[in-house]
Order: sequence, then structure tokens, then C-alpha cells
Amino acid sequence: MKEIKLRSFSLVLIVQAFILLMAWQLSHLLPFYERISPRIIIIYFFDFTFLLFLLYVFFYFNKFYYKGINVFFENTLRRLVEDNILLIFIVFLFILLESIPRIPLVLSGVSREDLVFEFGRSRFIMFITMPILILTGISIVFSYSYKIRFLLIASFFLLVIYSLSRSEILKLIYIIMVIIPFGSDKKIYLKMFFLMLLLALLGAVSTIYQGRSVTIISAAVNMSESLFKYTTFSMYLGDLVIDKFEHDYEKILFPFFGFFSERFLSLFSSLDNPVGVNNSRFVSEFILLGYSNALSANVVYPWNTWFYAMYGSIGIIIKAIYTYLLLHFTFRCKLFITHVFFLFSFLVTQFSKHPFINNDAAYLVVSCLFLDVFIKYFKNKKLRY
Repeated sequence: MKEIKLRSFSLVLIVQAFILLMAWQLSHLLPFYERISPRIIIIYFFDFTFLLFLLYVFFYFNKFYYKGINVFFENTLRRLVEDNILLIFIVFLFILLESIPRIPLVLSGVSREDLVFEFGRSRFIMFITMPILILTGISIVFSYSYKIRFLLIASFFLLVIYSLSRSEILKLIYIIMVIIPFGSDKKIYLKMFFLMLLLALLGAVSTIYQGRSVTIISAAVNMSESLFKYTTFSMYLGDLVIDKFEHDYEKILFPFFGFFSERFLSLFSSLDNPVGVNNSRFVSEFILLGYSNALSANVVYPWNTWFYAMYGSIGIIIKAIYTYLLLHFTFRCKLFITHVFFLFSFLVTQFSKHPFINNDAAYLVVSCLFLDVFIKYFKNKKLRY
């Protein structure tokens, strides 16, 4: 029987290590006010090292990890999804209705910033985005029926049009990379290579529509540079987190629960330094990091520095243990959609963003938990009858 080992995720881990290395290098090439501080480099190094160790331990003590998730995605979820294709079609129609008014705006050349800040974002779209991305990735890797794949992929394209964002495209690429080790098709890597090329092409077209490039080649260069640059921004903003919140005991639970902890505490008292509640602009406010307006950043506050700010050097060890417990809990409770979300977060996005930093981020994990509960309900209902 196939087993999941650390090397099963070698592709995404190598990509992340390369991005972190290039992000550090970019800090020497662009006109930032100062170099990345040594403490940030040390934090990232040990954080990445502990991530490798905890994954090794997790896979070692879960011998049936592959079988549990493979059987669920290959059989249980496939049947549930195909038995409820009407529900997926209804979700697709809702996404279509939300996206139709934006299509003329995108074609007329409206920028992504105008779409997001002037026209806003639907709560429904924010809630449904991550489940659609994960289900799309699963349906592709496990070759669900053409009807299911068509509805999910079409929904994904509409989400890209809705926000004119390359981040959804990049997220889907990474989610597929995370899901691939659970597949059983020996030719899956070749198939996914061509799919990722297609998604990268879609990202390049999106870049052109955003007005950031004029050709496919320049768009590809812009995408690569942005990927490295935003990770560089995270390293600088991580320093800001430490300087602003170090030993701020009001934030003692924030590294673990983020927005959820602040929302709970705000019910009983006002917060002196809110991050994601009370109309705080901390997350959304742009911080100028260099001698160019292009070096302004917001949102991308890395997860590791919150633990360091609260608990010092031992915080990175605490973070590793907490990460392990989240993976263990979601796997043992068979919350497999949420488990994939956490794998995606811990392998990819945590280096540039706290997974629960504000309400937008909270929507992602809550929507995945909701989908898992929904799946359990339909699964149990089907077993009763």
C-alpha cells in the first residue's frame, strides 16, 4: 500500500524554499529602505526546518494517511458530489449571477483595485471561493465526471473574472500540488504539468487585463517577480509585527486564533491595538517599505512572526506543535476538506500571511469546515436510507 512521506510533498516544498530564497535575494536588488533583518532570516529558517520535521513525524505516525484520504476523495466524495450535482449547478448559477455585472467592467479595462475597492466583494463569493478551489482541484486530480469538472472549472473561471485576481489561479495551482500525492494515477504528474501551464497562461492573460503587461512573455515575468516580491514584503512586514506587538499580552491568543480571538475578546472589552476588528486599518493599510511607491505592502503579515512576537524564540516551536495538532485533529475527525486547506496554508501561504488574520481569512477556514459538516450530514443521511 502506498504511503505518504515527506518526499511526497517535495515539489511544493522545493518551490516554497526557492521562493523564500529568491525573496531574500530580491531585497538586495530593489530599493528598500534597509535589508531584511537577521532575526527575520533566522525565524524563517527555523520555521521552515520545524515544518519539515513536524510533517515527517505526522506522516510517520499516520501509516494509513494516504488510504484514508484517497478512499474519501476517490469514492465517498465522488459519489456525494455526483449525487448532488443539482446543488453544484445552483452554486454555479449564483456565482454566474454575481459575475455577470462585472464582465463588461473587466472587458472595458477596469483595474482590479477598482473592482475590489469601489465595487466591493460579495460575502457569498468570499465564502464560497475556497471550497470551489479545493473541490476543483480534487475533481481534476481524481478525474470526476465531465459534468462535475465542467461546473467546478466554470465556477473557478467566473471567480477569476469576478475579482480579476491572479491569486485564485495561483491558489488552484498550489492546491493541485498539495492534492496530487493522494492520487493513484501514475500519469498524474504529466497531466498536471500541462494543466499548470494552462493555468499559468490564464494568469498571464489576467495580468494583461489588469494593465500590468502588454505581452504574454512580459506578463509571465511580471507574475514571477510579483510572487517573489510579495514574499519579500512579508519578511519586512514581519519585522513590523514584532516591533509593534512584542509581548503585547492582549494578543496572546492571536497567533493561534487570529480574528476569532479578537472577535471574542471584543465582546467583553475594547481592544487597544485591534488587528482585524473594530474597523482597524492595520491589515489593509499600505506601508511604504522603500524608495518607490511600488514597494508599498499590506495584508501579507507572516504567521511565524506573530508567534515570535508573543513567545520569543520558543514561539516557533509552539507554532510547530500547534500546526501538528491542527493536522492531526482534522485528519482524525475526517474533516478532509479543512485538512487540505490547512495543508495548503502550512505548506504555502503561512510564510506570507497569518491564516486567520482578519474576517476575510476567517471566511476561508469557516467555509471549509461548513463544507465538511455538510458532507458528513449527506453521508450519514445516505447511510440511514
